[in-house]
Amino acid sequence: MVLCNVIDWQQCALLEHMQHNARDPLRDHVHGRVYRITYPSRPLVEPAKIVDASIDELLDNLKLPEYRTKYRTKRELRARGCL
Repeated sequence: MVLCNVIDWQQCALLEHMQHNARDPLRDHVHGRVYRITYPSRPLVEPAKIVDASIDELLDNLKLPEYRTKYRTKRELRARGCL
């Protein structure tokens, strides 16, 4: 599944390359938009069970192709003292 997020700050008073403070009161915090672009013909990826999963389920998660799923699974295994 290919997923792309596009962020657009319309009517932003400060739109430079972060030479200013991110908490500057002149920054526009109202008009920002986030678009999620997907392929309608492809289904979204089902989230893998990580929090209440058994060790065997977590090891099976490492076979999945999604990088973030593998990363979160490895963190859970480390937290349980398995890695």
